[in-house]
Formats: sequence, structure tokens, C-alpha cells
Amino acid sequence: MAISKMDKMFKENFYNGTLEQGYNYFGAHIETRCRKKGVMFRVWAPNADAVSVVGDFNEWNKDAHYMQRHPDTGFWEIFIAGMKEYDTYKYAVFSNGNVHLKSDPYGFHSETRPNNASKVFDLTGYTWADDEYMKAREKKNLYQSPMNI
Repeated sequence: MAISKMDKMFKENFYNGTLEQGYNYFGAHIETRCRKKGVMFRVWAPNADAVSVVGDFNEWNKDAHYMQRHPDTGFWEIFIAGMKEYDTYKYAVFSNGNVHLKSDPYGFHSETRPNNASKVFDLTGYTWADDEYMKAREKKNLYQSPMNI
């Protein structure tokens, strides 16, 4: 798999710690490729032997949609045509003979507990309503305040 200029830039910024908006690259993004609408998935799993995307769309079949690994990186990706907003998914991470189902660390939406699958969600056009919080944050000493990650 050839690495595009954008992929190379994200990889370099990711590894040198300057990737400030990783959500623009990682996670699940609704796209159109070859005139087919679907979802592009990208995840960083450097120690995985393989990664696939599973969900209701493929009856949670771990072998149906294997991701491709970018050469010499821990980046994995796949485009799955036909997926749409609110489809549920997880990553099946294969490592040392085991398979672990993982929610998307860059997921934009998820199921309501007790379930924990990620959901495809399109952030395009989302209107943020946190102006009051952002203004209050400017006046706050963040180094002396509790942090929630």
C-alpha cells in the first residue's frame, strides 16, 4: 500500500507529538470513494498482528473486513462501502493468538451503556455549543485545576 502525502504528514506529526487534531485522520469518517458512499476507518495498533472492523453490518464476523497496515507503521485502515451514520462497530485486534474487541479510541459516538460499541457519526456541520465553557477556560489556571481525560 502506497502512503499518500496526507498519510505521511499525519504519520510524521503523530510520531513527533505535534498532531493536534488526530480525529480528522483517525476514527470512522463517512466518505465517497469510486462513487460509493461508505466509511473510512483508521486506527493505530502498532503491536497488532492484524485488525478488522466488526459490527452489525457484517454480523460481528472478525474475518469479513481485515484492515490494511501501512508499511513500517502501526497505522491500519479500510474503506467499507455501504456503511452509514449510526452503524455500530468495534475493532477486532489480533495479537499473540488472541482477539480483543475494542471500541474506537477516536470514536465520535457510542452506544448507551451497558453496551460500548462505537457508532459511525458525521461531525460535518456540527455546531458546538461550548462558548461559555471555552471563555471560562481562558481565565482559569489549567495547571492548578482538576483534569478529566
